[in-house]
Amino acid sequence: MKEPQPGQGQPAPNPSRLRWNNSIRLRLAIGLVVLLLLLSAISMAIIWWRALPMLLEQRQELNDQIGTSLVQSLQQQFSQAEAISRAMARLAEVLPHDDQLIRNTVPALLDNIEMGDLIAGGGLWPEPYRFHPADARHSFFWGRDPQGQLRFFDGYNDPKGPGYHQEEWYVPAKLQQNPASYWSRSYTDPYSRQPMVTCTTPFFDKGQFAGVSTLDLRLEGVHRLIEETFRNHSGYAFVLDRNNRFIAFPDMSLVLEEHTRQTETPNFVTTHDLALNHPVFRPLADKLALLNHQSASRANKGSDEVKQLAADIAGNSYQIDPQEARIIAHNLRQAPLRDLAVLAQITTQDDLLLRQPADIRIYQMPSTHWKVITVFPVADLQQAARAITRTLSWMTLGGLMVWGLVLFGFMWRIFFRRLQFMTRQVQQAVEEDREVTLEHNVEDELGQFAYWYNLRTAQLHAALEKARQASDKLSDENREHQVTGTLLEKSLAMQKAVLDSANLVIISMDAQGLMLGCNAGTATLLGWRETDLVGKVFPHTLIDRNQLALYHDQLQQRFQIDAQGFELFTAAIERGEKAETEWKFTRQDGSVCAIQLSITPLLNPSHQLEGWLAVGSDITDRKRAEQQLRNAIAQAEQSSQAKSRFLANMSHEFRTPINTVLGFARRLQKKLQPLGNDRYLDALATIEHSAHDLLALVNDLLDVGRIETNRLELSRTRFNLAELVKEVYDQTHTLAAGRPINFGYQLPHAEVMIEADRERIQRVLQVLVENAFHSTEHGSVEILLSEPHHDDTVTLQVADTGKGISPEDHRKLLQRFSSLDFYMDERAGAGLGLYLAQQLVRLHRGTMTFDSTPGKGTRFHVSLPLHPPAA
Repeated sequence: MKEPQPGQGQPAPNPSRLRWNNSIRLRLAIGLVVLLLLLSAISMAIIWWRALPMLLEQRQELNDQIGTSLVQSLQQQFSQAEAISRAMARLAEVLPHDDQLIRNTVPALLDNIEMGDLIAGGGLWPEPYRFHPADARHSFFWGRDPQGQLRFFDGYNDPKGPGYHQEEWYVPAKLQQNPASYWSRSYTDPYSRQPMVTCTTPFFDKGQFAGVSTLDLRLEGVHRLIEETFRNHSGYAFVLDRNNRFIAFPDMSLVLEEHTRQTETPNFVTTHDLALNHPVFRPLADKLALLNHQSASRANKGSDEVKQLAADIAGNSYQIDPQEARIIAHNLRQAPLRDLAVLAQITTQDDLLLRQPADIRIYQMPSTHWKVITVFPVADLQQAARAITRTLSWMTLGGLMVWGLVLFGFMWRIFFRRLQFMTRQVQQAVEEDREVTLEHNVEDELGQFAYWYNLRTAQLHAALEKARQASDKLSDENREHQVTGTLLEKSLAMQKAVLDSANLVIISMDAQGLMLGCNAGTATLLGWRETDLVGKVFPHTLIDRNQLALYHDQLQQRFQIDAQGFELFTAAIERGEKAETEWKFTRQDGSVCAIQLSITPLLNPSHQLEGWLAVGSDITDRKRAEQQLRNAIAQAEQSSQAKSRFLANMSHEFRTPINTVLGFARRLQKKLQPLGNDRYLDALATIEHSAHDLLALVNDLLDVGRIETNRLELSRTRFNLAELVKEVYDQTHTLAAGRPINFGYQLPHAEVMIEADRERIQRVLQVLVENAFHSTEHGSVEILLSEPHHDDTVTLQVADTGKGISPEDHRKLLQRFSSLDFYMDERAGAGLGLYLAQQLVRLHRGTMTFDSTPGKGTRFHVSLPLHPPAA
């Protein structure tokens, strides 16, 4: 047996004894394990990132079905109540006006067996003097006593009582003039002492309104229906009326007014009141308030018919304010909802009753406009889905492990046994120094490998001869390479000559910053020779020490590193930023010059750092020119300030003669007014108006001068911003007189108290309104005041439907003396108003912005802090 020797075309180590860590079997096993782990990871990702959300989504759909079922059950009850109320109305239209006949007939309709738990009472309520010409009040009302029996109540007919013709459940049904039913807000009946809600249906006599029929539903019945729905489900639900006042809640003690908890006539609080006592309820209360605000906004933008109906409702009922009247009118005039409406879906981190994260859905009922809110714990929703997911995960992992073991056994039987046999054949041929022919009887991949191995062995013998011939050819090519090397040396010499002639500082360094060489430009610009710098670490004494110390402090603050020497330049570059580009270099004679320096890393083909190249250019002349430019700019600014002071002083001087003109004009008007000379009176009115405009311009100029010289002081007081909006509206509404422009405002329900300079804020709002009218020929101008924001600010908006502002002119509009002709009409001023308004807002530490679309209008936004910020 002959061992292969080194240097004879064989490897030095003997591979006949294969090490276990180099075997393909081990690598394949590792690869199979990695594949199983990868498949497991993919399967887990699919299960947990795809299947789990699908399970959660199905559980959420189940919760939605529960909420929908509850709303449908309530709606079915209310539909039955509406049917009974309409039947009573039709009965009132056909029965004769006989008291005893009505008392014998109506209770049979009220004593409905299917709705016995819900119906608290009801009756007929004729219009004054329609049932009997001598009676203003002639109602028929029955309510259930504590034993559940219907009992007739005559308290509403008491002449000393408040009556029923101005009640909240009576007036809207009367004014809507159609047979549709109307649902009241929740209330406590003063005679039956029961919390309830009323379904009202008008009835008519010969086409004229004759009164209404009512059906009162107990709120306790709604509460029981909710408990039955959620008896076998986690979570709970509650019901609100259209004013967000509670109708049903799991813990009724939380939603009763404090002063009515121990009385026979309890009243329920609103969601806002509950959030004040329990802040954890605040996110849901804010969402419900936002939904009501959106509904109120739609009602405020209704048609003239809706607005007139709202005014009639508010004027005829002492229980309905104008805002609620607009919502009622909007609901009466809009088409009835056919499908259940899901208003919103939110998730809270802490629920009032569950004390854990909860999934909340808000539904709106079609007929009553009530809101039904369902609350489900998020943990229960996720627990079932995660249990299914874990089971599916373990089953998947077990299946993958069984599949891996079966695959490994199959590979061993089909591949590795034959591979071992072929390896032994080749090993024996090498040890016996003879040619080998592998068997390739089986027609598979290993059979193909054996066939091509045998063919390749034959080709190698032929290739040896060709290799000898190629060796001779390489010798000839080596001589040619020597000639090419000589030419390359000449090219490098020429390149160095070009670099030396350049008016630049060029220094080459190794990876540690050791200077290896420099060009002739270094000696020309700095006076240093190459021998003075080679072998020194950059920057040596080239750069000013004070500037290096300052740059060291900057790096330490930005990156928390303590770099010294050459590391000062590489630290920022290694973090993806540029080092300081302008440096003060010290020439050899001690003088200083400004150098624009760039340091670039030099990388080899393997992207490893080989060294650095520093290239600098003298920018002393450029720096001198820049300083001269800055001096010129400073002089221009001083000149501008002087002009502003002069303009302010001149404006101050103008005030006295203008006030004199105003005084004489008023005195002449008083003297000429008894004479009735209209032509002179009109001329004096024009003089007075022009003097007022000129005085306003002078005041604006004075304010601009004080602002630009920092002499304007604010006189802060605490006032109601909503009242200021009304005052500005009263002062400027004449601008819309005789023009096709709708002018109005929108205010929040509560007061908006702010600490600011009232006169300055009034001037800002006047400027925005006047500019809105200047840019609007037809359409609308509107002032909007928001509720106070969470960051203790409030927003004023002035919107118009005028010409709008093009994007390229946005920046010009808020500059001094800028008046854009395409935006303003011929009544535009000197261009100081918007600039002054912006400066006054900034003095209040607020912001003023606008957005505009040409041809559609402009909207200005003024954000102001409610309290002065701390100094």
